[in-house]
Amino acid sequence: MNSNILLNINKKSLFFRALILLFCLQSMTACHSITTLTQELGFTSSTDNKWLDSGSLVIARVVPNRKVVSGTQSLKGFIPKKTESNQETMLLIERANSKVQLFHGSIKLAEFSIKNISDLEAGEYQIVHKQRHPVWYAPDDYYSRRSLDVPKANSQDRYLKGALGDFVVYLDEDTALHNSLVWSEEVGGIRIADKDIAQIYYKLDIGSVIRVE
Repeated sequence: MNSNILLNINKKSLFFRALILLFCLQSMTACHSITTLTQELGFTSSTDNKWLDSGSLVIARVVPNRKVVSGTQSLKGFIPKKTESNQETMLLIERANSKVQLFHGSIKLAEFSIKNISDLEAGEYQIVHKQRHPVWYAPDDYYSRRSLDVPKANSQDRYLKGALGDFVVYLDEDTALHNSLVWSEEVGGIRIADKDIAQIYYKLDIGSVIRVE
């Protein structure tokens, strides 16, 4: 009976040893498969897979290969390039025939007639300011001629609406293109028809050239 028990124990021992051996073989096969797969995919491990003296297996965490970007590359390729046009929109005023022409480069966009430009000096101007629904700053003589009290300098009472119409474009601090209802010597400037001043206002920008001949 004792021999039968001993035989059964040996069988069980052999069985467990076979299971352990089978597990180890499967583990080694799996590790080999993982290593082969990571090599095929181009990955490297930060630490080599290895068995410790205690019998434990160390499997390193897979780290992808890093690609070094050349230092000669520039981010400027991602910035949109600013294209500059050789054509500029400008205004030509001919005093001899009281004619105004609006150009974009060599293309004439519009042509119209104006009055009261005889005192405008010849030369090249650049728009310094333009405004919708502008106000006019009344000087002292505007009030003295009307026997009115003269407001203090820069008083809000000096800024009058309507004197310059709906649009104004300044060639300099003293010369304005506008569309007031009537031209007056006090307001001065150059009065232009509503539809014509609107074209000038919307086609020209601050810094656009106005040439007077």
